[in-house]
Amino acid sequence: MKLTPTKLLLLALIISIFSACSNEREEDQIILLQKYVASKHNDIPSLESGLFFILNDTAQGDNLLKPQTGDSIFINVTGKLVDNKTQFLSTDYYAPIVQIFNQYPAIKGWDEGLRMMNVGDSAILGLPPDLAYGKKREGLIPPYSAIIFEIRLIKIVRNQ
Repeated sequence: MKLTPTKLLLLALIISIFSACSNEREEDQIILLQKYVASKHNDIPSLESGLFFILNDTAQGDNLLKPQTGDSIFINVTGKLVDNKTQFLSTDYYAPIVQIFNQYPAIKGWDEGLRMMNVGDSAILGLPPDLAYGKKREGLIPPYSAIIFEIRLIKIVRNQ
């Protein structure tokens, strides 16, 4: 198929419309995230990255552990979409999620939030699209979705 100037112009128009729609959805999701956080937790600013971090329960004691790169971390997590509150993940009835901290993170915002937590802490993480799955569709999660995660850091195993 030969690309004529008319076909190239049409292709460029389609690409620019798609890009504009994607950017518009991402911007809408960020606004929804800001409104959600403001309605539930007054005066909580986002971090420089755009992450909203709300610490719910804090661990007590002298031996508080924070995750370090390479640690195996065990977390309970519930995730929901900010726009329609659809819950898409819950470990309430299953084993906790285990992952290696700060190595190949599937969800960038998790590592940023977990870095501020001790074992036993529970927090709400409000992730803008670029800290969640970005432009990827992930199961029930549409591209450019802002996500609310409730996370409890259960255990850390130091990997030497």
